[in-house]
Amino acid sequence: MWQGDHGLQAILDAFIACGFAAKSNDPIAFAKRARIFPIVHSDTGFEVDVSLGALPFEEDLIRRSDLVSYEGVAFRLATSEDLIVMKLIAGRKQDTVDIARLVEAAKGLDWKYIRRHVKAFARELDLPEMVTALNELSGKQH
Repeated sequence: MWQGDHGLQAILDAFIACGFAAKSNDPIAFAKRARIFPIVHSDTGFEVDVSLGALPFEEDLIRRSDLVSYEGVAFRLATSEDLIVMKLIAGRKQDTVDIARLVEAAKGLDWKYIRRHVKAFARELDLPEMVTALNELSGKQH
């Protein structure tokens, strides 16, 4: 969702009203710092990271996302390409596993789009290893 720091409590309250609970002790402070609300559905244990947009890339991500509905709740779901970019940025071990699954499941990925954004983030964050990781992923596909 595209959101500055305003209205964070209202967003959290809306998720709580839908049966979710915050995973951190101070969810507002965590969201301001990490730009994410990590929440868990109280009945099912289903974990969700609600990303709070702050960058032009994230605004694009929202524009490109698909509107889906699950059990009567409508929400936006990022494209596989945008998930891959975000997971390369995060760079955790689990993200590598998730990316491999996304690449395997998705058909017709737009590697040019992914490469453009990964290169931009790699330059901005001074993380050239992101490009190396992308080259390894995309090399397996072409």
